[in-house]
Amino acid sequence: MTQSKREKGKELEYLVAHYLLPIDKYARPSKASGASTEIGDIYNNFFFIECKNHDKNNLIIDMGIWRHLINQIPIVSKKIPLLIQKNNEEKIFVSLDIKDFFNLLYRAYKKEEE
Repeated sequence: MTQSKREKGKELEYLVAHYLLPIDKYARPSKASGASTEIGDIYNNFFFIECKNHDKNNLIIDMGIWRHLINQIPIVSKKIPLLIQKNNEEKIFVSLDIKDFFNLLYRAYKKEEE
């Protein structure tokens, strides 16, 4: 029996939340997958995350989805927007703005040096 698109989406959300748990003990899938007052699909302290499953090999960044995520973020927030996508080969990719990517690297390496 094949999984429905909704079941696949929930599976990806739980996987992402599981990966976040070592750095944020409160990470969990959002209530109603972002359809409530929580922004994105994963509640956590560091990122605004949108998860998408695709029934194809090749993935593109849907700028409509990206803009929707960005436009929901409060101006004063320091959280980083992430688009996490899974293709039909079960490969998972994370997309983020290049400035956010390098800021994460700088913070990680700076912390490592301390």
